[in-house]
Amino acid sequence: MPAANLPTDASGFADATWDDIATFYEELANRPFDVTTIEAWLVDWSRLEGLVTEASSLAMIAYTCDTADGEKQATHLKFSTTIMPSPVTKCIAGQKVRTKRIYPP
Repeated sequence: MPAANLPTDASGFADATWDDIATFYEELANRPFDVTTIEAWLVDWSRLEGLVTEASSLAMIAYTCDTADGEKQATHLKFSTTIMPSPVTKCIAGQKVRTKRIYPP
C-alpha cells in the first residue's frame, strides 16, 4: 500500500466495506518485512489503523447523536460488526508474529 493510496482522512473510509479496507491490510501482509523495511512498514500500519479506527469512532458518535437515523445506525453496525472485530484483530496478531520474527526475545 503505497501511503499515497490511503485516504487523506477518516472520511475516506466512511462508506467503505471490509473488502475495500482489506486490500490495504493485504498489501501490508505481503510487503517485504525485514530490519531495513520495518520502520516504513510500521508507519504505514499505524496510519491505516488510525484512519480505520477514527472512521469507526466517527460512525459510532454520529449514530449515538442521532439514533433515529437508520443510515447512521447501519454505518455504525457495519463498523462494529464487520470491520473492526475479527479481521483487524487477526491483522494485529499477524503483525505481532512478524515483529517477533525480526526482533526475537
